[in-house]
Amino acid sequence: MAITLIVGTILVSITLFQMAKSVKLRNKMLFQSSRPYLVCLRNQQQLEIRNIGQIPIKLDQLIIDQETIPLDGKIIPIGQSFFYNIGPNSAINALIKYHDDIGQYENNFPL
Repeated sequence: MAITLIVGTILVSITLFQMAKSVKLRNKMLFQSSRPYLVCLRNQQQLEIRNIGQIPIKLDQLIIDQETIPLDGKIIPIGQSFFYNIGPNSAINALIKYHDDIGQYENNFPL
């Protein structure tokens, strides 16, 4: 009787551990699939910031070669782009800070 109880408790503990691991993996996959993703391209004298994620994003700040450009929550819908005029510099470094309802993100794009 006592052995059955111990074995049952061990089996339930193993099952609960496996379920918790599966839930964590599922949550991680859902977070990655619903996370906003940006692509930043340079088209002549324009900087194109495109949302290739599955949710809209809000741009917070654009930093080009140490110059901060506040964007005050400019929203980029799914699959849409935002264009910003830049000078004819040969190479620039763009840091983009943005967020969605879940988290804050930033990406660095050497162009």
